[in-house]
Amino acid sequence: MIARYALLPLLLAALATPSAAHQVASSAAHGPLRDDEPVRGWTILSNSEVDDFATIAAAPKYRINHLELSHDVIMDLNEVRDERKLGLVNRLADSAHAVGIREVVLWDHALYELAYYPARFRTGPGGTIDLDDPAFWAWLEQDYRELLDRVPATDGIVLTFIETGARAERQYSRVMTTPQEKLAAVVNAVADVVIGERNLNLYVRTFSYTHADYRAIIGAVDRFRPGVRLLMKETP
Repeated sequence: MIARYALLPLLLAALATPSAAHQVASSAAHGPLRDDEPVRGWTILSNSEVDDFATIAAAPKYRINHLELSHDVIMDLNEVRDERKLGLVNRLADSAHAVGIREVVLWDHALYELAYYPARFRTGPGGTIDLDDPAFWAWLEQDYRELLDRVPATDGIVLTFIETGARAERQYSRVMTTPQEKLAAVVNAVADVVIGERNLNLYVRTFSYTHADYRAIIGAVDRFRPGVRLLMKETP
């Protein structure tokens, strides 16, 4: 079944001056944006907390309702197991909500490097993951539950699912014979937790470098579960 998608033009945040760093308004209601709401987004890449707070403080002036935390703040969701990273993410999310930014989302990539996954799942040729093993998918979904539990103020995830560590399309399967099927299986497993269980938004980045990867992305998109949103990166 083909999902309904939102196309999301996102603006990259220019860091504001640090003088407004901690001037935050009273807390406003927050939560995932509805699919009929326009997205007015900024992305914070820097882990300079003073500058990050200044950027957040400037957001109401531009009617920002969607904030992405990425790169030096967080690139993979499993980084929230690092207490330092976790503290920064939670402070920024709380500050964003306090000034009225409805939705704060964290960047993630799937799959991570092969070594992240228990050896009992890496039984395919060359130590690849056996995607036909139901226990792997159960483990993956539980991992996402535990990671999301550490960031309760988060309203969604921005997922890069191609050109990542243990590329899904290179893992072993007798059942899934195409890159498109394998990529979609990973996205749908994440979506089952993020959307299906937590009622958060999942934005899937279609960014890639090669025509072959774009062909794989297009085929995977057709297999995404309902509710997955596409995030297009376009440049003039």
